[in-house]
Amino acid sequence: MNFLIRHGETSSSTSRLSCQSSSRQILRSKGRPKLRKLYCRAGLPNDRDMEAERSSLVAEEVIFMMFQLDLDIQLQRCLNVEEYEQAQEVRRKRNKVDEAIKSMMAKKAERAAGTTTSEETLSIADLASEGLRLRSELQRAIDQERYQDAAQFRDLLVELEKESKRAQALVIGMEDGQQPLFRLGQRVLHRNDGFRGLIVGWDMKCCESEEWMQHARVTDMKPQPYYHVLVDVRDCEPQVGLPPTVYVPQERLTAPEIEETSKSWIEAYGSEPMYHPYLDALFLGQDGKGDYIPCRHLREKFSVRRRDVYRSGEEPK
Repeated sequence: MNFLIRHGETSSSTSRLSCQSSSRQILRSKGRPKLRKLYCRAGLPNDRDMEAERSSLVAEEVIFMMFQLDLDIQLQRCLNVEEYEQAQEVRRKRNKVDEAIKSMMAKKAERAAGTTTSEETLSIADLASEGLRLRSELQRAIDQERYQDAAQFRDLLVELEKESKRAQALVIGMEDGQQPLFRLGQRVLHRNDGFRGLIVGWDMKCCESEEWMQHARVTDMKPQPYYHVLVDVRDCEPQVGLPPTVYVPQERLTAPEIEETSKSWIEAYGSEPMYHPYLDALFLGQDGKGDYIPCRHLREKFSVRRRDVYRSGEEPK
């Protein structure tokens, strides 16, 4: 996966420099936000939870998702100008990213399995292995121009994807109808540290390692959803080697909507936008309440529908 390493290093370096530059500029002009103090518990030093909740696993998952988005755009451009050889190369890269994501999801499912039987965990690994085999056969059929065979492998992959999602959902406890408290694109506050964040995903159970759970002090918490949260760079000066993404249990997060006032983010804190280097890649913009509209790829990943919210007087005719 050399292309991933090269792409990853370039993307990470660029994002880090951009993030640091924008963060320094904003901090100089505005300083720390007053709302940061609102939910800080007495006696807890600033950023104590945030530093412990940084997760390389979650950061990697977000980056792989952005790779998928970028490669899909490249593929469409190649097809638009009939550069079919280049399109095949892009497809190969996309397949490698998909393989890496499948491996990651299998690892997450194993960590979250808990009391799940070894047969269930083995089933997920088998599905991932079969997916790699089918993708290899599909690519070989395309290269050899056996398009009828390629169509059959594609259909098998679609069915395998559905089965894999069902198996992973079963292992991590995501039963039908079960929903997290917070939604994609919702702006939140950390109850302990008061930093601002944006929901970019979740797991219905913690999928991190035992070492991470001890460091983040979540081992004694009841089972609950864990959220992938992008931290506003004004509240977290980026550090080399640490991802700008945190993994937070549900009980450590809050939002104006779930408080007694039931206000929107704009009503509570104004319309000032979120600042994060991944924002434009994963979201389409702000809605009428100050939250963010996730892109289609992100919505499909978590099986949620687009939620359009307009300000008063701005509803489409």
